[in-house]
Amino acid sequence: MKTYEFEFTTEFLFDKPIINHNFILKCMPKNNGCQRIFDEKLTILPSCRYSYGEDSFGNITVSASLPHEHSAFSFSVKGKACLGRYKILEYLDTIYLYPSPKTKLSPEMEGFLEGLKLEDTADIPWAVSEAVEDYMTYEKGVTDAETTAEEAFALKKGVCQDYAQITAALLRKAGIPARYAAGFIEGDGETHAWVEYYKDGAWYGVDPTNRKTTDYGYIKLGHGRDASDCSVERGCFASNMGFVNQETNISVKVSEIL
Repeated sequence: MKTYEFEFTTEFLFDKPIINHNFILKCMPKNNGCQRIFDEKLTILPSCRYSYGEDSFGNITVSASLPHEHSAFSFSVKGKACLGRYKILEYLDTIYLYPSPKTKLSPEMEGFLEGLKLEDTADIPWAVSEAVEDYMTYEKGVTDAETTAEEAFALKKGVCQDYAQITAALLRKAGIPARYAAGFIEGDGETHAWVEYYKDGAWYGVDPTNRKTTDYGYIKLGHGRDASDCSVERGCFASNMGFVNQETNISVKVSEIL
């Protein structure tokens, strides 16, 4: 077991004041078979009353409303995580065997999978993950939150969200239950995405972006069929001053302390 401290902050700046801001956050890591969270603190600004819940995948949700006018909005989560071997014992939900809206395969993706000759490979999740990392080029700004696995595969470029969605899509086609996982990794940066695959009654992790299996240093926020199910913040708002532009700043820090 190893212990880490983490801090995650997201800030939204609006160029015009907004009102009637309703939001749902999925920013709180929860206990599971490989992590225990403690000393956790959530701060939301402007201050408001909020409520906890769970979505259909078991991820923690935080929901609230800010009716009054404001030009900035932020949330921050600090805490510690005791991490063990990445293995999460759960019953299998067969939903993770089928394509989701963002993990449908194109003919080109099916041909790519066939070309891997997985029948001769003992460790299919690692073989697929490694092949995706070889095929893709990491580049920010060419995809966004709405990009599908098929679109990113055609571009041959993207970020961790795209690597994870492509890998999950290919694993499902190969008959391996797979789900999209989101959270933090050790170091300074932003949120990260990887893939969990199901084997012998448990979920294990593989990180195609970094060409490695998930080991110590991964703090999980949540999981789902694809990135849409793990969005850290969703909301809507109004403005009395017309169209509003927003700037988003994200910061994640994870460091080992014991």
